[in-house]
Amino acid sequence: MNYKSVFSLLSFILLAFALNAQISENIVGIWRCAANEHDYLFNIYWGVHGDGTTNYVFDYGEGGQSYTGLGSWSYDKVSNILYEKFDDGNYGAGLLTWLEEDAFVLEILYNQAGQRDKGLRRYYRRVPNP
Repeated sequence: MNYKSVFSLLSFILLAFALNAQISENIVGIWRCAANEHDYLFNIYWGVHGDGTTNYVFDYGEGGQSYTGLGSWSYDKVSNILYEKFDDGNYGAGLLTWLEEDAFVLEILYNQAGQRDKGLRRYYRRVPNP
């Protein structure tokens, strides 16, 4: 292998690492999903923080209950899978597909609901900073 091939390969690897780092940084923020699942309409507000923690609110609207929680997250840049451990001891994972810089789809691979939620797609949009 000549030096040009080695340089090209190293350049490609560095670019791949830079792009993967950017994907992890992009997920940090506050996100909203307007969900319609299992005959319930609700909003999910999900905070994904740079320190590896999460917080969320499931808001079932006026007269409905809200559920809040905390967790921690990690992201596998190769498989585009986001993993989350919830404060109640449960785990979840979802396949992340970016639609644009401020929007993505999270397809649930598994969570505490088991097979009931597997395959559900949640469309998240970034909540702008006030």
